[in-house]
Amino acid sequence: MEESVTKGQNPSCPRCRFVLSEVPVDGVLVDHCTHCKGTFFDPGEVGGIFGPLLDEEVWIDSDLCQSMGPSNLLSPRSGAPMIRHRVFYRKAVEIYRCPDTQGLWVDDQGATTLERMIKEVSQAKISPLADQRPKLGVGTYLLQAFSSIPVEVWHPRRHLPVITLSLIGLCSAVFLLQTLTSDGEGGGLTDLLALHPDFWRGEGLWGIVTHIFTHGGIVHIFGNLFLLYVLGDNVEDELGHGRFLQLYMVSGVVGGLCHLAFDEVGLVGASGAISGVLGAYWLLFPYVRLRMVLFMFPIYMGAGVYFTFWLLFNVVMLLMGAGEVAWLAHLGGFAAGLVLALRFRKPAFKDQLSSGA
Repeated sequence: MEESVTKGQNPSCPRCRFVLSEVPVDGVLVDHCTHCKGTFFDPGEVGGIFGPLLDEEVWIDSDLCQSMGPSNLLSPRSGAPMIRHRVFYRKAVEIYRCPDTQGLWVDDQGATTLERMIKEVSQAKISPLADQRPKLGVGTYLLQAFSSIPVEVWHPRRHLPVITLSLIGLCSAVFLLQTLTSDGEGGGLTDLLALHPDFWRGEGLWGIVTHIFTHGGIVHIFGNLFLLYVLGDNVEDELGHGRFLQLYMVSGVVGGLCHLAFDEVGLVGASGAISGVLGAYWLLFPYVRLRMVLFMFPIYMGAGVYFTFWLLFNVVMLLMGAGEVAWLAHLGGFAAGLVLALRFRKPAFKDQLSSGA
C-alpha cells in the first residue's frame, strides 16, 4: 500500500499535538495518539482492519455521510485543514478527512462506533448503502428453493478463500472416486474411508479423518459443499488460512467422536466439520443478514437468529431420534467450531491499540 508520507516520521496529533505513535493492528501500522486516544488511518487501512464493508469508497460518498466543511484540525500527513464529516445512522460519529491524502482521523472510540454503524446499516432492509449490494439472481433463488440453504445479503471478503475452495475440490474428487468404486451396496472406497464403530477397538483409525471427505450421495454432498462455499469463505477470511483449516478438521474429528460415542452406525460426510464453520460464523458474524427461500418465498433473518434456530432444530431432532442423520456429529462439530473461533478470533480494535501502544 502506497502512502503520501512514509511511516516513521512521527506526525503530530491533530487534536492535542502530541506525537503520534505507530501501533500495529491486524498487521497494519496506524498512527495513534496515546494521550487523547484518537487514530489516523491512511487510505485503505480502515477496510484492511475492519473488513471490506468499512472501505471508504463504500460509505464516504453515500447519504450516510455528510460533509460539514473544513475544520480546525490539521492533517498529520499534509498539514492542511481536514474536512469534518458527520456519519449518521441511529447515532452519529464525526470523522475528519485529509483533503490531500484522503486519510481519516477518528477520535477516541470513534472507530469502534463507525465499525458497528457501517456493519449495521449495510445489512438493514432500507439502507443508504443498498445500491452497492450484490444482486441475488434467479440462479441463486432456484438453488435456495431446492436446498433451503441460506445465502448472505452482503458480506464481501478480503482474500481468495484458498482453503475453502481446496476442500470443496477435494471432497468433490473423493466423491467421484466413491462413485466409480462403488459396488452398489455402499462398499468400495466409501466403506474404506468411513468412520466405523470398530474405531474404539483400534481398527480403521484413519476413518476419524477420512470420513470428513466422503459423502453418501449427490444431495448430501451438494448441500454440504454449497453451505461451505456460502459461509466458509468469510470465516477463512477472518481467521486466516491455517486457523480455518485447523477449525475445520478439529470440528470434523470432534463431530465424528461425538457420533460414535452414542451411536453404533458408521459415519460419512463433512457435516461435523461444516457445522464447526457454522459455529464460528455464529460467533464472528451475528450481524450479517441471511436470505432463505422456503415454500418459494424469500425470508430474511440475522445470522445469529438463523443459527440459533438451527441449533435448536438439531437438539429437538436428536431428542426425538428422528431420521438417519448424525445429529450428534452436527452438535459436536458446532460446539468445537464455536470454541475454536472464540480462541482464534482477533482482539477488539481498542484492545489491540492498548496492547500495541
